[in-house]
Parts: sequence; C-alpha cells; structure tokens
Amino acid sequence: MSLLACRAPYATEGRSVVLVTLDTVRADHLGAYGHAEARTPVLDRIAEQGALFETALSVAPITLPTHASLLTGLYPYHHGARNNGTFTLSKDVETLAQRFRTAGYATEAIVSAAVLDSRYGLDRGFQRYDDDLYGGHDKLFMFQEVRADVSVDKALRRLEAADGPLFLWLHLFDAHADYEPPPPYDVLFRDSPYDGEIAWLDAQLGRLADALDPETLLVVTADHGDSLGEHGENTHGIFVYRSATHVPCS
Repeated sequence: MSLLACRAPYATEGRSVVLVTLDTVRADHLGAYGHAEARTPVLDRIAEQGALFETALSVAPITLPTHASLLTGLYPYHHGARNNGTFTLSKDVETLAQRFRTAGYATEAIVSAAVLDSRYGLDRGFQRYDDDLYGGHDKLFMFQEVRADVSVDKALRRLEAADGPLFLWLHLFDAHADYEPPPPYDVLFRDSPYDGEIAWLDAQLGRLADALDPETLLVVTADHGDSLGEHGENTHGIFVYRSATHVPCS
C-alpha cells in the first residue's frame, strides 16, 4: 500500500501534513470498521469527518518494508527494504520527505521502535529523524520501543515550534506484541489486551488531534495487522491473510 503519492506536497497548498502510522493495527478491530467492542472514538471520528478507505491493504506483514512503501510509493522489490533488520532503503530511491523538502516544507519524523532506526534509510529527506528510544524497554522479538504518550509528547512540541508548513511523520508501536496496555486499559480489556492497546493508542491520538490546526491534513493508517492466533500464527510476519494485511486508513 502506498498511502501518499510522491506528488502529494503539490496538492496540499502549503498546509501542514501529519502522517500517523499505527504499528500492528488491523482494520477490523476499530469501531469505524465494524468492531462493536472497540473503544476507538478518536479514530472513528477521524474516519467519519474525513475519508475512510475500506480496503487498504499492506504490501507486507512486516514493519520496515511497509513503511518504506508508504514513504516511497514503491513495492519492496523496487525500494529494496525487504525485511526488518537485514535490508535498507535503496540509496537511489526518492522519499516523500524529500518531495516535501523540495516544496519548502520542514520535515520531521518521530519513530517509536528500533525496527525503524535511521540506519535502515527511512530518515532520508527528514531534517530531524527522532529515533531516540531512551527510556524505552525491550519487548517480544527484541524490539526496543517507547510508549505512545512519550512519542505524542514529542510530536506536540514539534507542532508548537513549527514556523511554516510542516510534514510530520509519527509512528506509534504500542499495539505490537507483547500486548500490555497501561491502566486503566489493562483492566477494561482484561480479556482482549490487544484491543486495550488500540484503545490506549486512540486516547493518545486524541491528544494529538486536539492540538492540530484545523487546516492541517491528518492521515492515519497502519503498517500491517496481526494474526492474533488465526491460521496458526500468533502475531505476524509470515502469512498474508487479511488479518495481517487489511489496515485502517483515513
């Protein structure tokens, strides 16, 4: 899936653009996509007031390749980032951030997990690429991360300091396994901690959305979903069933 075409800066007419990517969030676990037990009022409101893409599909069930596709408009076999940790973005590939820079935008990125460290090439075109995970903790699969509240705090400071049009990419990792939502979501979603993580993300996204200028273009999507035990896969990364590839986009 390519969320934004590389010509996007020329269609925004100088408005700031905030791209939020939610790691490991499958579409059918949001209220806007029909999940009756979801607590996602912010994401549902964004979908209702904007555009809801009903059939957005990820190009892969894994983080680095999908983000590289989101930021280049290319499939993995063209942009070169074909797996986490062992591939990097090809040096001759132009990124969305570079296009925004050419159009006169300030460009900033805030990522929340080591899998998107700048060493893998996605920092190209960003004036500031914040992959500082100080204070984070290791989770399953050896990925160090920081929580959404920390990353949203960073984003709010960047937005407040902006002087002119800004392209800001914010990546939030919380819904990735292990599923350990903070209070009160750990209690509210005792039987479905994955949904608790998404509810927590939704609340943090609300803080960001409330701070945006009305003219700012906000785009929210996910890099991939999660199998949650379906088809014999506990999480994601192997199979390409809809549970791992159908993502929200609004």
